[in-house]
Amino acid sequence: MAAAGQEQTVSDYIVHHLTNLTYGKLPEGFERYDGETVAAGGQWTFAHGADEIAAMGFNAIHVDSLGWSIGLGIIFCALFRWVAVRASADTPSGLINFIEMIVEFIDNQVKDTFQQSIDQNSQNMIAKRLHSTMRHLQSMRNLCRILRPRW
Repeated sequence: MAAAGQEQTVSDYIVHHLTNLTYGKLPEGFERYDGETVAAGGQWTFAHGADEIAAMGFNAIHVDSLGWSIGLGIIFCALFRWVAVRASADTPSGLINFIEMIVEFIDNQVKDTFQQSIDQNSQNMIAKRLHSTMRHLQSMRNLCRILRPRW
C-alpha cells in the first residue's frame, strides 16, 4: 500500500491485493523473510511478500479472493432459493419481479444467440444454463468490485 500521504496507484492496489493472504508451498532451500531456510520437501505456508509468492509459483492460492467468491456465490444461491420458495402467481413482490426479469432476459439472450440450434419444439437447456451461469458470475464480479474491502 502507499505510504501515508502518498497517492495510491492502480498498480499499487493490485499488487497489495495479490500479496495478501496467499497460501502455497515454498520449495526446499528457499530463504524466508525472517532468514529461516525451508527444510527438505518444502513447506506449505502463507506468503510474506512478493518474493515468497513468486517462489510458490502458479499453485499459490489467493485466500481472500477465494473467500469473497465463495461468499458471493452463497449469497446468490440463497437469494435465488429464497425467491423461488416465495414465488407465487397471485401477487409477486418487487424482488420476485426483478428475478423473473433476469430469467426472462437470459432466456431471450439465449434464443437470440442460439437461434439456429433452438427450434420451436425443443430448447437447448445446456446453452441456457451456461449463459445463465456466465451472466450471474459477471453480476457477482461487478458486485464484488462495489463491496471490495479497503484494508
